[in-house]
Amino acid sequence: MKNKKSKKVIDRNFKGEDKEVSKAIKIVIGVLVAFALIYLLVALFTGEINLKKEKDSEPDIQYVEILAERTFKQKDSDYFVLYYDFENEATAGLFDTIFESLKETASAYKVDLSKKFNANYLVEDSKSVDTTPENLEELKVKNPTLIRIKDGKVDKFVNGVENIKNYSLKLK
Repeated sequence: MKNKKSKKVIDRNFKGEDKEVSKAIKIVIGVLVAFALIYLLVALFTGEINLKKEKDSEPDIQYVEILAERTFKQKDSDYFVLYYDFENEATAGLFDTIFESLKETASAYKVDLSKKFNANYLVEDSKSVDTTPENLEELKVKNPTLIRIKDGKVDKFVNGVENIKNYSLKLK
């Protein structure tokens, strides 16, 4: 009979430990849920989490910077295309200012000659430049260059910083 009594005592001890373990698990879960709720409330209050659905915004497309291959393909009948190296800190600011003044006369576009896509149209020697290209295959520019296109044809072709600066000043 002693075996039955000791078995009951052992069973009660194990059941008691199970209750303690389940209590501990419930407390841990309760604490985690409380922290999660507090985090959500603080995040909502600070704006980190926004429950309002935002309208899908239209992508902002800029049409000012183009690739050199688009030189003769613009919709405007009269426009400028300014070719220069955007990464050249010594002249980039000057050309940005010139570009803004060109836009007062006609539509204006700019081409970044530091990009590899435009490298096919860049030459180092002025003798290689055709100042009256009629199509893209004939287009070769030196850094920097300004081209004015009217009705699909080159109207003005200007090379060099000083020449572009002087030409833009005459437009005012």
